[in-house]
Amino acid sequence: ILEYTQHVKQEEDVNGRDFFKLFQRKYALSLTIGVGLVALPQLGGLNAYTFYTGSIFTSSGVSSDLGFILTSIVQMFGGVLGTVLIDVSGRRLLLMVSQGGMFLG
Repeated sequence: ILEYTQHVKQEEDVNGRDFFKLFQRKYALSLTIGVGLVALPQLGGLNAYTFYTGSIFTSSGVSSDLGFILTSIVQMFGGVLGTVLIDVSGRRLLLMVSQGGMFLG
């Protein structure tokens, strides 16, 4: 156990700067794609819609509780549909199409 602990400490000292290796030129495309995949859904407005769901349904004359329930049901079916689509069409195609749609939205 002591040998392993010393080995881990040595690796931490040597590899402590590995984070900055991520910003090398050869990783630029992968890093850009990864950041884009994280940022685009946030820019799509889903968080704002989710935050204002109660007031949106109340202002339209529908109970906010019913609105939350209906929204949750739709999101649940969307999640199941997404899982089935991933199995059928493959991750890459679905990812490209959905990210393109979010970008246009």
